[in-house]
Amino acid sequence: MLTNKTLIELLGQNKKNYRHNLKVFIHYKICIHNNKG
Repeated sequence: MLTNKTLIELLGQNKKNYRHNLKVFIHYKICIHNNKG
């Protein structure tokens, strides 16, 4: 499972696709939150 640190690192590595990656980041955060619940 991806951690927040990993996702943040991926965001930092590809600033060109920042908007897309931010959407993916939020999507994974929601999925992780739902899995914990």
